[in-house]
Amino acid sequence: MKLLLYILIFSTLNASMFTLGSDNKKQGNIAEEFRQNVNDANSIIWRGEYDKISPYKSNIVSIMKKVENLDISKDNRERLKNDLQNYADLVNIIADSLQKEAPTLNKHYGETIDKLEMFNKKISNIGFYTLITQWRELSSIKNDFVKKPNPSLEKRFDNILNEMTVTITELYLDDEVEKFLFNYMNHYKLYFKEISQAYKRANYDNINKLKPLSYKIKAELEIL
Repeated sequence: MKLLLYILIFSTLNASMFTLGSDNKKQGNIAEEFRQNVNDANSIIWRGEYDKISPYKSNIVSIMKKVENLDISKDNRERLKNDLQNYADLVNIIADSLQKEAPTLNKHYGETIDKLEMFNKKISNIGFYTLITQWRELSSIKNDFVKKPNPSLEKRFDNILNEMTVTITELYLDDEVEKFLFNYMNHYKLYFKEISQAYKRANYDNINKLKPLSYKIKAELEIL
């Protein structure tokens, strides 16, 4: 009789542990899916990879459906669903604006990446401290703007770009080197201005809400 009781208890514990393990695995999978979704959203917003819009949308719908089946409290489920919906709405607004205002964003992004190593090498070979400092500042401004845009950053970008142009002109470089530098800087400017125009249409506030909201959702999924 005791042996039968032990078997029943052990079976029940095993079943409970299996269910708990399955729930944890399911929640972990959703967290990983959302991380990938954020990566896709960043590819769309920062690099103009519009071919990722369709899989991004399918994935966020899939995540929302899975949240419905999570073994969590009703309040937590509703809060998570609302956050996911707000996140999806923001990405959709930004992606729509980008497609309208920045149709060639990925092309200009690609041009800045393809020749970046050569540009850095030429700047380094010139060895002029002022030019190196200006380029570092310009790169930093662009990176900050893409992630958290504001008008003051755009103004600083324009000012530093103009300063770089003057610096290069005054160095009286070899014609071929100067032409390459100015050509690259033009592509850099085209990328920046295209993304700036699209961000303005989408509203800077929407862009700036996205990152903290995605962090909040990641945290919510991690602690489930």
